[in-house]
Amino acid sequence: MKDFLENFRMAKYRFLLRPREYLKLSHYAGSSLRRDFIDVFKEICCNEDKSLSCTKCPKKAECAYYQVIEGGTRKDHGDLAKRFQTPPKPFVFEPPLNRKTYYGNKEDLAFDLLLIGKGLQYFPYFVATIRKIGELGMGRNHGKFTIRKILGIDLKTNYVVSEYSFSSGSEKLDRDISVSLADLYR
Repeated sequence: MKDFLENFRMAKYRFLLRPREYLKLSHYAGSSLRRDFIDVFKEICCNEDKSLSCTKCPKKAECAYYQVIEGGTRKDHGDLAKRFQTPPKPFVFEPPLNRKTYYGNKEDLAFDLLLIGKGLQYFPYFVATIRKIGELGMGRNHGKFTIRKILGIDLKTNYVVSEYSFSSGSEKLDRDISVSLADLYR
């Protein structure tokens, strides 16, 4: 059990999105992001024939989409496979708690992304996907946005421990800010 607590890692990132004109979201901002995320994530990750089933794809072992969204195979999850019909996804979007639905071009929409376990290694794909959603548009008006900043949040203290600003290129996003479950229980 101690090894599990030490090896099970997670990290939290806060994305600050700046609308180009405005964003009109539903009362549940998370649903706007989740709705668009899966299709765009597959587009970013998959270079194979889109009509091919992921389970039959010869590259599924290396595919970020298959590993994150399809969940890999049941044998990949050991004990989890016994407890869950479908293993939990290795990420959680945490939308803003306020029920704000309109964001103008001078204010940020902030949401958190919690990456868990194997989801950590696919962080660059999450960033690329969110950037692409910004180009395509999100929400009721398909409002376009840019990622203004990504903040690395320490899960133990909830303080910002790293920051990447897309306008300045101030820091690379390769710093490991993950913590283990054991760290959280200390």
